Amino acid sequence: MVDHKCHGGLGIGDIRSLNLGLLAKWWWKFKLCKEALRVQVIKSIHANKNGIQSFPFNRRFLGIWKDVGLVEKELSILNISLRNNLKGVVGRGDNLYFWHDNWLGAGTLKDDFKDLFKIATNKEAKVGSETEVNELVELCMMLQVKLNQNSDKWYWLGSKDGEHDEFSVKSVRSLLDKSRIIVDTYVPERCKLCGDGEENVEHLFTSCFFASMLWTWIGNWCKCRPMVVFTFRDLIEFHNHVGLHGKKKEVLKGLIRIGCWSIWRLRKEARFKNKEVKLEYIIGEVKKLGFLWYKTRNKNKDTSWGDWCKFVNL
Repeated sequence: MVDHKCHGGLGIGDIRSLNLGLLAKWWWKFKLCKEALRVQVIKSIHANKNGIQSFPFNRRFLGIWKDVGLVEKELSILNISLRNNLKGVVGRGDNLYFWHDNWLGAGTLKDDFKDLFKIATNKEAKVGSETEVNELVELCMMLQVKLNQNSDKWYWLGSKDGEHDEFSVKSVRSLLDKSRIIVDTYVPERCKLCGDGEENVEHLFTSCFFASMLWTWIGNWCKCRPMVVFTFRDLIEFHNHVGLHGKKKEVLKGLIRIGCWSIWRLRKEARFKNKEVKLEYIIGEVKKLGFLWYKTRNKNKDTSWGDWCKFVNL
């Protein structure tokens, strides 16, 4: 019944083939109507950073679109490449994927050049991306080498005249003489937080204005003697020498470590993001992070923000 009439059948057709054909039609519609609302909705639901954006579908989502996405695999079992049978014609190149779409007519580049695809930095590049296309053209031009029957050879290009030559120690020394940079003085970087003093561990956590003010505030808040420290080691061992005991001693120890982390993070943001440095921000962050740290400890779940701010009630 399903065979063609010329083969003695009724020409009804195979229901499975019809179903696969209808599912494959959605690939055609998706490629054809890039700006359609349904395409934008599908992209917003199924597109992800790790998936193939030329035809996105998320295997975790059940429904008809998963069947549409998997029809490519079903057809490949029958030696039919759905992706290769959809040929794109290059215009502006902003809707055709360089690696995933068949725009050259001989199949996708990711299948024809698997090793190059593995090392491609932008696997979702469009055909209109000049970088990918130009690099491919340059590579093809560089690979125009004719093989012959001679043995492979090596030449040294570091000689004085730049000609092909044999290796020599003298030529290496000559290259070193040309590239050597003599630095007479070392100019240390200034602290990014206070702008005063060489930026090193000791200065950043003990001598810097912002660090000194933070430790003064923590000392006053914890009702202990002034935090006068000269080295980083003095700082991390300070809680052992102020007369606090039990829970309060552990809180001071934790606040000092949270303070160090906050200073280091602010230093990074000031250096790499040009973020403005404010003492109120550091103090507020230490207070909030300290409360979250203290409250999550098993025996301190009932501590209120008010008690934490008073400290003496801990």
